[in-house]
Amino acid sequence: MDFEFYIERCNQLAKLAKGQTFTNPMVGALLVYDDRIIGEGYHTAFGAQHGEIEALNNVPLADRKWLPQSTLFVNLEPCVHFGKTPPCTDAIIHHGIKRVVIGTADPNPRMQGKGIEKLKHHGIEVITPVLERQCQELNQVFFTNMINHRPFIQLKYACSQDNFIGNYQSAVPISNSRSKYIVHKIRHEVDGILIGTRTAINDDPQLTNRNYFGKNPVRMVLDRTGKIPYDYQIFSDGLPTWIFTASQNRYPASVRVIPWIEDLNKTMSFLLEEGIGSLLVEGGAQTLQSFISERLWDEIWVTQTRQALGGGVSAPHFRGNKVWEMDIDEDTLSVYRPF
Repeated sequence: MDFEFYIERCNQLAKLAKGQTFTNPMVGALLVYDDRIIGEGYHTAFGAQHGEIEALNNVPLADRKWLPQSTLFVNLEPCVHFGKTPPCTDAIIHHGIKRVVIGTADPNPRMQGKGIEKLKHHGIEVITPVLERQCQELNQVFFTNMINHRPFIQLKYACSQDNFIGNYQSAVPISNSRSKYIVHKIRHEVDGILIGTRTAINDDPQLTNRNYFGKNPVRMVLDRTGKIPYDYQIFSDGLPTWIFTASQNRYPASVRVIPWIEDLNKTMSFLLEEGIGSLLVEGGAQTLQSFISERLWDEIWVTQTRQALGGGVSAPHFRGNKVWEMDIDEDTLSVYRPF
């Protein structure tokens, strides 16, 4: 039996729910009898049935007699604790599954191998890890939340050929429309999007997902002294916005005012506690550099055009590994990760 083939299929299923499962991981599962998939499923959204239960429920009536002789494949260790749903390990044991192949262990402190231990205790053969790095990569947001106790943080900016991101007074269009489409796709996948005061004032952005289907992220602004005018879009369009500020300004009802937190690391821990598992930081240069200086980033997405500006606000400085690159018409999108 090709274990890697079936774990890869679990990952494919899990990806169907990208951006929908926080605070849970993305999990796909399937049952194989005699090298034939008899049931498969995935965790569709937070609070919904887990992938293992979906796979078990999707086994046709005619094939249910084969469950005790089937192998369950799942990309992440089955849960052993009660949450929104009962433990998946109990369902696996109840259905008489004799072998479980697991991509990677669960980093949740409530787990720490307890799911694997329980299955083994009940005489179930457990094979793990399989495609461990790939499975961890799939759930990099969840692993970052559990291990680093903060959101998974993506920094994003567009720059000219000579590495300027704009000027000091107003917005300067840099990337093309197709590049912006990809940015809006990322906005659908993250829980929150954050900018600083200068970007808010210069660009008057909406920070919404308009070019891709799906949800809008929670909008956040770091505006310590309360400089952003009330008639700007993030305050006046009625959509939810969080503002971190030390000012005593009175904001519209749609704005959640959060007292200024001096320590950026503590701010990130606060966001995770408030349900923000992934964060997209779109600028400006000072805000981006502050995240880089604190090593509070997991990916940096840089869109560089072939046009030169000749001067202006310099792009942030960072050191990282380029892990992916693609050309988008006259733009080049590069993704970096920390060394």
